[in-house]
Amino acid sequence: MLTSKKYYEAELLATLFYPVFGIIIVGELYFFLDGLTRSEYVSDILGEDEDAYKTVNYTLLRKSLRTLFGDKLLGENTSINNTSYMDVTNEEFIREIEKNEDGTYDNFAAYIKALNQKGEDIDHNYVHSAMDLLEGKSILFNNPFYYDLIPYAFYPMNRALLRHKKILVILGRHSVQDDIKKWIEDGIAAVTNIPFMWNIQILTSEKSENNVDIGIITRSDVLNIKLHNANAEFLENVGFVVIIEPSKLISTAQIGLNLIVK
Repeated sequence: MLTSKKYYEAELLATLFYPVFGIIIVGELYFFLDGLTRSEYVSDILGEDEDAYKTVNYTLLRKSLRTLFGDKLLGENTSINNTSYMDVTNEEFIREIEKNEDGTYDNFAAYIKALNQKGEDIDHNYVHSAMDLLEGKSILFNNPFYYDLIPYAFYPMNRALLRHKKILVILGRHSVQDDIKKWIEDGIAAVTNIPFMWNIQILTSEKSENNVDIGIITRSDVLNIKLHNANAEFLENVGFVVIIEPSKLISTAQIGLNLIVK
């Protein structure tokens, strides 16, 4: 700026030179080093702002939901603690499973150990969820990337099939049946190393001539009574149910789900 002033006074410049881009860069550096404003911190870090979208803290709704629903809250008096697995290696984690006296986990521990030896990423929380599935408990996986769940969801599913039970997959979204069928085929192959070991079909209103092991019901067929009747024998032997995107079914298909259960 001072140099350009000298050139301007000597009539070597038609106008003063102002380093506008340099000022912008300096300003950006200042705002970065200055940290977040209070509103940005509340929105982006705490997730408590009304317009928060990066991180959203839903615990603030608990008081209102408790007032509205009382003791009917499913998550009341529960907590989630992921810190217990932060400092545990995969080998230590697997050894803890192997120490379990319940024989149900022996083969599962060997399966997880084999995955670890292959260099696969092992999610400790998902492993515990798979163990809960082996015990017959219901589990909600909050993960839209279905292929990440293959090692943890399909081992219990395959175990149910080996015990002569059927698998029912109910879809919460339209037009995803082909993708889900491919996911199931890949999942079964990953667990068993035998492609097409089980018969996987999208259920229709016509009774299947083949023995269906894994049946898929599309969202539009959840209320299809004719389909329920045609596949009554299959539904009576279902021992494992997978619901894809259940939140999309709760508001519109509860009656259909109840009919399937009955």
